[in-house]
Amino acid sequence: MGFSALASRAVANHGKYSPRQGTAVRYLIVHHWAGTSGGDARLVNPFEAVSASYILYSDGSLVGQVPEEYRPWTSGSWDADAPAVTVETQNSGGAPDWPVSDAALERIAQLAADLCRRYGWGRLDRSRVRGHREFYATACPGPYLWARLDYIVQRGNQILAGSPSTTPQEDDMTPEQAKQLKAVYDATFTTSETSRGTIRGVLGMLKIVYDAIFKSTKTSAGTPGGLLPSMKVMLDQQAEILSRLDKLEPRE
Repeated sequence: MGFSALASRAVANHGKYSPRQGTAVRYLIVHHWAGTSGGDARLVNPFEAVSASYILYSDGSLVGQVPEEYRPWTSGSWDADAPAVTVETQNSGGAPDWPVSDAALERIAQLAADLCRRYGWGRLDRSRVRGHREFYATACPGPYLWARLDYIVQRGNQILAGSPSTTPQEDDMTPEQAKQLKAVYDATFTTSETSRGTIRGVLGMLKIVYDAIFKSTKTSAGTPGGLLPSMKVMLDQQAEILSRLDKLEPRE
């Protein structure tokens, strides 16, 4: 069986694997390096009793180490790794979030979809895409990846359905776009005079944007004709919006 066609090359495993003893591959376990460098060196070190099915880099390069017909030594127990393919992912940043690149995130989704096809899982769900912490007392795969396992499932199912592009759908966005959207929101609304979760914060913002944009133009939120114009209004009319927020909820 060897490796997925997504792998660009293979590196030495130095015999750091075990037979699966007839156990079928049932899921992908996502790990992270807990660092932007050095994680791969530990995996290929012949004196370190650790290995992975795949090593994933921030540029999206997927490298095979332990062929899929064998159990890698990744997650700390026989029960975890015997039915698993594992991927060790390079971080693009450090603590506390330990983020990974969008390219790496997309490659994990592609790998999950590829495993789903080849092992006959049907569709992906969270029983097929797991985090290391589900099997062992660890923070791995870090807060960033842990919070995005559902996204990986969703994106993997899109790939299975024939959507190879990473272009966001009308009601979807990448983690990086979500981060940018939050930054715009914080810059506009999180001031000393506004508070998220109050009428003058998120509720007031939603009412004003809806009234100003969606009622007048008949567009719907989440589409390019709705969300993007609303963001432009927020940026162009920030002073007016904050003034109207004050009228919705008197200051204490």
